[in-house]
Amino acid sequence: TKLSEAGYTMMPTKPGGAEGEYLLLNAKMERYEGGSVFGRWIGFGQGAAVCALKVDIIDGRSGNKVGDVAATQTIKGGGLYSIGAENYIVDRCADSIASGISEKLSKPGKKG
Repeated sequence: TKLSEAGYTMMPTKPGGAEGEYLLLNAKMERYEGGSVFGRWIGFGQGAAVCALKVDIIDGRSGNKVGDVAATQTIKGGGLYSIGAENYIVDRCADSIASGISEKLSKPGKKG
């Protein structure tokens, strides 16, 4: 994942007995529409694929929210070139979220 590439260790669950600081990510899909290839081919904004994600960043020790990152991705056109957009739009949105989290974590003292 993008966060792993940035040097962060990702774990599927809260680390038991962990030393040091760690963050929990609470992700929520705010909006998802798979859209329609045919609609995107016709154009005029019809058939758009849309994904909106929001992630709250929580201090693992205190449980306090320390920030959040949100991303929205839209694929409005492309016709046949947009086949599968209903699947890869979520990946694009998640990549955007991961980049935002990495950016926030790489700036010392910056919170939410």
